[in-house]
Amino acid sequence: MRYYYYEGLKRLLAALRQATVVASVGATTEDDATYTDDVNPSLLQVGMTISSPQFPAGTTVLSVAGATVEMSNPATATADPANVTGVLPAGILEPVSLHALLDAVPQSPYNVFADLTPATFNGYAAKVLTPGPVQAVPGGLLASLIYGCITWTPTNYAVPNTIVGVAWTIPGDPDPILLASEVLEAPIALANPGQVLSMLPMLPLPFTVQAPPSPIV
Repeated sequence: MRYYYYEGLKRLLAALRQATVVASVGATTEDDATYTDDVNPSLLQVGMTISSPQFPAGTTVLSVAGATVEMSNPATATADPANVTGVLPAGILEPVSLHALLDAVPQSPYNVFADLTPATFNGYAAKVLTPGPVQAVPGGLLASLIYGCITWTPTNYAVPNTIVGVAWTIPGDPDPILLASEVLEAPIALANPGQVLSMLPMLPLPFTVQAPPSPIV
């Protein structure tokens, strides 16, 4: 079960980037990763995923200098005009951290990070998750922060812990700002280096997206 916290949601909404879609016309040269936009400076942005008959699927924008756009893959054909569409998905512009928790997880929307009991086993450090896109949850339109698998592993036998949940935070001063918490289906004991807590972090958010691309609505 997940719980959300008022201050964290306010901060999250302030840190969200809406999706950007740019249609562009320019020129490509086969086996050259440079695209020359007809607009100077190009409206394409670093990090955009490019959709075009002239570039392989999954091509992204690496740099933009005036009308010259460097792509992550070379063009597969010479074309003038070449039509490309750049998509920068909705995302969060701040890193999110995930903390392992002991004891009961507070359930008031006004709780703060100091109300939690973080894990103390050797190896407990919070996992800083790379800022990523806000995606539609499979099968629905709820927005979600989705990250790669993370793993906690004790480094010795000195401080055994039983983990009952995790907390999501955004950087704050002096303490992290509590965004959400999640109670595990069953507590997990971490008492020795052979025991592991692995998670695929996915945090549904209280608003919807359209996908693809995924502008916040």
